[in-house]
Amino acid sequence: MASGRVRRDLRWILRLCLCFLVLGPLVVTVCSSSAVLAHVTKGLPLDTRYPAPPLLGNAAIVYDLDAAQELYAVNAGAGLPVASTTKLMTALLVLEHGRLDTVTTATYHAATIGGSTMYLRQGEDLSLRDLLYGLLLPSGNDASVALAEAVGGSEAAFVAKMNARCQKLGCTNSHFTTPHGLDGYGNYASARDLLLVLRADLRFETFRRVVRTRRYTIPGTTNNYVHNLINVDEPLWWYPGVLGAKPGNTAAAGFCSALYVERGGRHIAAVILGTSDRFTDVRNLLNYALGNFTWHSPVGIPQDLEIRLYPSDDFSQDSPFRFLSGTDAAGRQWRYYIGTGYYLRSPFLKYYTAHATLGLPTSEATTDHGLVIQRFGRAVLIYHQATGTFSRV
Repeated sequence: MASGRVRRDLRWILRLCLCFLVLGPLVVTVCSSSAVLAHVTKGLPLDTRYPAPPLLGNAAIVYDLDAAQELYAVNAGAGLPVASTTKLMTALLVLEHGRLDTVTTATYHAATIGGSTMYLRQGEDLSLRDLLYGLLLPSGNDASVALAEAVGGSEAAFVAKMNARCQKLGCTNSHFTTPHGLDGYGNYASARDLLLVLRADLRFETFRRVVRTRRYTIPGTTNNYVHNLINVDEPLWWYPGVLGAKPGNTAAAGFCSALYVERGGRHIAAVILGTSDRFTDVRNLLNYALGNFTWHSPVGIPQDLEIRLYPSDDFSQDSPFRFLSGTDAAGRQWRYYIGTGYYLRSPFLKYYTAHATLGLPTSEATTDHGLVIQRFGRAVLIYHQATGTFSRV
């Protein structure tokens, strides 16, 4: 019965195509309406499920915390440099073994470690709680060393605890050599292992509260400077539902991101390693996981934050009309449109590039009874395999 209905609808479509030839512009005007397009596509076997997006980074994993299910994984078991996402494990040990109201004194080693910093000075006395904010908001390497020395007794002893805890969590391809993740120390982890660490962190309400905090001020005292901290976890400022976690960036690791998302009653965790375009990978993977491609862009963040968080980024090309391109294993070209979440492949790709008025793809291509059918914003395109010709409705 279903196949009969499809054949009837296809006959209706062919008649409509004939009307295009006879009635010309009048039919074009009518058929451009959303009502007619909806009627045409109602009986067609359109595939509107979102396909897994391509990844620009080296590895990624996306996990549904409610269903305890992996939604996406690419190279997720590979051990890679992870930059400051290392601090997820540092935070976990502090939360499990430290007393957050304990005050510790910043050593010369902590204050001079370099890289990203909360601007600790040697001799300052801060609580572990304030140092945790310094670790997770500005990604302070100085805070990571101060916490390691306070909780582990020494940085080396703390790192040993990091690796022991990692094994207990079930990590299989990770090895920590520092509490901060700077290059040059042989530090590595897999995306899947970092997901395990992130999930363990998320059990602590304190962690969830800290990573979603955008700004935090540590008041000055007679012995301490004022520390005005800003959260450098960029998606927290522009992607709806992101409640923070931990970014990282070094020359060896590239851009890395561990994210926690709550939206529409769903709870998602994601880890991306070694990406050259963190905004596109974050948006594509979270849109896919949430099944929602409503356009969101870092272009809309406040100007003062743009200066501090994105000093060298060019967003002039960030648009829902942008596409990623590549070839599959068989050497066939494809495009992936980031604004709608669908691919464009042969046989439609060449035709599409010559007919810009089709609009963006709004379904995947589906093959049925010798016809390949794909819906676009302004038309449905049908490829007849027997004749190698196209019909546009």
